[in-house]
Amino acid sequence: MGVRWLNYSLFGIAHHAFVRFDVKYCVTRRNINFDKCKKLNDLFSVVNGLSLTQYYTTEKTNKPYIRISDLSYYDAISKDDIIYLEESCIINTDKELQSDDLIFSTIGSVGKINRAEGFSGGTFSNNTVVLRLKEKSNSKFYELLFRSDFVQNIIKGYVSQKLQPNLQDYDLKNLPIPLVSETIQNIIVDQIKPIEEEISVLKSSQTPHIDIINKVFGQELGFDWKEFEMVKKKKIYSLNLKNSSDSVDYRLGCRFHQPAAKYVMDFMSKHTNKRIKDFCSEPICLGASLSPSDYDESGEYKYVAMSSFPKWELNIEDSKNVSDEYAQKNQNKTLQKGDIVLARSGEGTIGKVALVNDDNIKAVFADFTQRIRLKNYNTTFAYYYFRSLFFQYLVYKEKKGLGNNTNIFPSQIQEFPIPDYSLDKQQEIVSKIETRINAQKDIDIQIDEKRKEISRLIEDVIKQV
Repeated sequence: MGVRWLNYSLFGIAHHAFVRFDVKYCVTRRNINFDKCKKLNDLFSVVNGLSLTQYYTTEKTNKPYIRISDLSYYDAISKDDIIYLEESCIINTDKELQSDDLIFSTIGSVGKINRAEGFSGGTFSNNTVVLRLKEKSNSKFYELLFRSDFVQNIIKGYVSQKLQPNLQDYDLKNLPIPLVSETIQNIIVDQIKPIEEEISVLKSSQTPHIDIINKVFGQELGFDWKEFEMVKKKKIYSLNLKNSSDSVDYRLGCRFHQPAAKYVMDFMSKHTNKRIKDFCSEPICLGASLSPSDYDESGEYKYVAMSSFPKWELNIEDSKNVSDEYAQKNQNKTLQKGDIVLARSGEGTIGKVALVNDDNIKAVFADFTQRIRLKNYNTTFAYYYFRSLFFQYLVYKEKKGLGNNTNIFPSQIQEFPIPDYSLDKQQEIVSKIETRINAQKDIDIQIDEKRKEISRLIEDVIKQV
């Protein structure tokens, strides 16, 4: 933030129930410049979510289960990857989603928010909360308000960040929310509606990057998508005791033995006898842990956590700095150009990867990530392969744990199959992917400009408060 010294009174420090006075929080409070506001807790009831993984079903029921990974900073919730709960799952009335509820992420990708429109009767996961208006108001306006750059910056300022960003219950409930009359809310929503429709048209003309990546790899590998879709539809399958020994720890979970995941593993194993470990210049390793005392704003090195690559690209601008002493002690946990960082924990983040492209990066990677350092292999090709279904399905199959507490380890990742193409062939595939992705960049720019226009309209309203 560029702030080195900040005067803050004892009264200001005592303002927080837990005497919080870190620079980020204090600067955020100082920069809030609207007079008419209320605490979030005065406008909304805050309802905590639940872990209900034991009720997951592959059937589409009347009980959708919204998780952090389903939420978005910009778009509506997509129904494509929604998990459903068994009809036998009893949902308490206060945990049952209503169409005007706002589902808000409080850990990891903090600040993602969506209205529950279209998901009434379902429920929401742990590490999310529902913000339920106490009085009649326009919930769509509040969704837009929370997504504005102005309010997102306030949220970032209130977020606590140790190993993983999180918004504590006290700080959430005390977020300052500008007071805007319902009349103005309705006017702004009406003004923004045609802009959102324009964004929708632009997005419909795009092919998601992951679809491009999957299509190119599928063509090169000769993958039968129709057969795969048929395998995915298989809902009931059996397991004999012999097959339970497919893993060293005799795993019996449905995910590990799921036919679709096995199909991908068998397919890749037929196309290559190489494993990731065959191309590693050194063993895949976990990152470094740290304590709050290891943070130092004046330090040269950043701390790269899972939150540093939420969109599959490394963005360390908002990452914390660590002390030079800590960085020197952990030189074996630093990053260099060509490294691939992989998130090893947590639903919605596990399996995500980022490629280091910076020649001069100074960063230590966190213990909830893994570093993959390759030799005699095109690292950009590896990065795209790791994003593809052919790798991500293996992560899904091999990860261990329940609820949001799933993990995968280097000993598992190193055994994953990887294509054994020549370097020329690898570059040819990279070029195919990037040519198709780059062709859509003009649309990305147009969408970004329209999102900024929405944010400006919201902020103009805030300025008048």
